[in-house]
Amino acid sequence: MTTQTFLRLIVLILSGSCLPVFAQSLISYTWPTNAGEALVSDKYKVFVREGNGPEQELQVLMSEAIYEGDFRANELAGRTFSFTQVSYNIIGSPGLTFRVEKLFGTTADTVTIHPKSYQLNPTQNGMEVTFPLKGNQKYLSVDFHSADNRVSLPPFMANKGVVWITHMLCIFVDPAEPIAPSGAGVVDYSPTVSPTQLQNASVIAFRPGYHNLNDYQLGGIIDADGVLTLQDGQHLYIAGGAFVEGIIGRKNFGDDNQRIYGRGILTGRQYLWRSNPNHSGREYGEIARMGSGDLEGIMMMESPNHGVVGNNIHVDNFKYLGWHSNNDGIRVGSGSEIEHSFLRCVDDHFYNFDIYVHDCVLWAGHNGSIMTYGWGGEAGSNTYNSGSSFMDNVDIIHPEWSGLGNNNGLIMAQVGLDYKPFGYGGPLLTHFRNIRMEGKIAAITNLKPRSSNNGIPSAVQVPAANVGYLGDLLLENIRVESQIELGRIRGTANASTTGNLTFFVQNVEFRNVTIGGQCVDETNKGQFFDIDAATTKDLVFGACAPNSLFSELATKKQLGSVWFEEGSGEWQVTNLGVLPCQVELINFHGQVLRRIPELRETDSMNTQTLPRGVYVVRFQLASAMQTVKILVQ
Repeated sequence: MTTQTFLRLIVLILSGSCLPVFAQSLISYTWPTNAGEALVSDKYKVFVREGNGPEQELQVLMSEAIYEGDFRANELAGRTFSFTQVSYNIIGSPGLTFRVEKLFGTTADTVTIHPKSYQLNPTQNGMEVTFPLKGNQKYLSVDFHSADNRVSLPPFMANKGVVWITHMLCIFVDPAEPIAPSGAGVVDYSPTVSPTQLQNASVIAFRPGYHNLNDYQLGGIIDADGVLTLQDGQHLYIAGGAFVEGIIGRKNFGDDNQRIYGRGILTGRQYLWRSNPNHSGREYGEIARMGSGDLEGIMMMESPNHGVVGNNIHVDNFKYLGWHSNNDGIRVGSGSEIEHSFLRCVDDHFYNFDIYVHDCVLWAGHNGSIMTYGWGGEAGSNTYNSGSSFMDNVDIIHPEWSGLGNNNGLIMAQVGLDYKPFGYGGPLLTHFRNIRMEGKIAAITNLKPRSSNNGIPSAVQVPAANVGYLGDLLLENIRVESQIELGRIRGTANASTTGNLTFFVQNVEFRNVTIGGQCVDETNKGQFFDIDAATTKDLVFGACAPNSLFSELATKKQLGSVWFEEGSGEWQVTNLGVLPCQVELINFHGQVLRRIPELRETDSMNTQTLPRGVYVVRFQLASAMQTVKILVQ
């Protein structure tokens, strides 16, 4: 290989006919806001400018707290969640500048932007702030620190340092929206389109405007309650600017090639949660139930119960807002991937069903965990299979927990004494890596079998042959600002109906974990974890490496390099850092086409089957990112 070949097109200077022409790199949306439709925020205004271009005002929507029946109803009442979203094509763009105005109360003492890993420092001027932003797939919270923006919490919460924002604000910056579907097989939804057309459509499209599925009274795949049953192989497109009230169901468990996508909004606000004192009649399980397929770009909010349930699902650029208990997030099956998404859940965000979660921002509500091993342990029940998930490069912001309870924390279990980690045909290990937890969390671990009354063991005994264990867990590169309680790690003695077998928590390793700025190791683990020595074994607390993830930026400016190898006809990517980094190949729509999860040295990025054009290679660590443009010819 020649030196010229090695250096070819490390950085491209692109002009003229080499580049595709983009009519618009920044797209905002207009939502239907008549009475009974989407609610416009009276708490914030948001403006955006691309480069030195004109500033435009974005429409900011708002959700009001759904609190009736929740055990924190008093604290939830009166809260709001404001949000706005844009689709942004980063190729060739000079970047964005946002300006946010606070419309209520007094001037904030300070304003912060989260997650902190974005490293965005706003400039404050009275009741407004401005800040620059480069890149898309950014899901950020703007927090005005003022007394009128803080919930008055009872002493048992306030004295622990728990903070709840009264009027929340998020800005979602998505990649460019996929091309809207058209042509044969695409049916635009309306209350008058025939049931046969909807059932036979390859794509059901909700165009911009207000749509309430309760208004559809012709039968077929939309029932009288406004539940739309997606057919096998059917797609659902919700355009940016489309505000849809309804619930999505599936026909059969084995449905495949289903897709829900777009930049629109699906809300379940017209359906009451079963614990609401005004509820009667039908109970709803989740806002969307799918078979296998894709969920991309849309926002779902105000579910009457759980969020998204599915089999093998790829989730990308998804936004989810929950308010009350049972507002779990995403419960999908083995092989599923959830990436570049925002979830505010008030129950378990994810179930440990052999899934891959990465590059997400999670707002932890007052109830539930980030990931659960699952539930069981009651008389007559059998614990279901779980294990083998991988969570990487995730920010947890504004945690609202007041303690561990039975089911809070980063990783928790409410399993029966018959539980054993399940590998789904592969390794048993559940792996958390590069997790940043801001604010005051409950604790990292809530590892124990089923409990009640704030951690008191309650799992029923099982036959001796069925006694299992909990564990096979690696927590690596975890940073916690502060925690309320000691992390719980406890098994159960006398777990069997005959004999005296122990249900152990075992095979758990903490590697490069810091809490409150302190590295957790064997010498100080008791300061951070409540460990029952009699029912645990093979716990490892490793020291923090000097060249850890969080010091990588101090030692390296470049994460990687890209070069073209003429002999193979492939683009090669090389890691220039100490730690393995993720590498992605992205097209001008912002779609990830190739991914190397852990690049340690050099590998090839196959581009021979791709259309000619400009692409971006993105090198990424939890706290750093580098992009390089390449031209595929």
